[in-house]
Amino acid sequence: MNPVLDMEFTFNPVRQNVARPIQYEIKIRDVLDNKWENYFAPFTLIYGRESTLIMGVVRDQAELFGILLQIRDLGLSLISVNPVRKTPEN
Repeated sequence: MNPVLDMEFTFNPVRQNVARPIQYEIKIRDVLDNKWENYFAPFTLIYGRESTLIMGVVRDQAELFGILLQIRDLGLSLISVNPVRKTPEN
């Protein structure tokens, strides 16, 4: 009797990796002005004294990576990348 051959195998089809849109807050050390709004569209820029917050909904990892590449290509200093947790009333 071979235990491997006697095992019952079930077929589990590959689960499709369907990403859910998630809102992110991306904080950069540099202070941008409103002329950068079109460059980062459809994200929203929130301007602070010492930093800028880039907020928006990201559909998948590729889109998130794309916005991070834009930040890198401009030579901006990344502080944080955080998904926004929705509250029960949202």
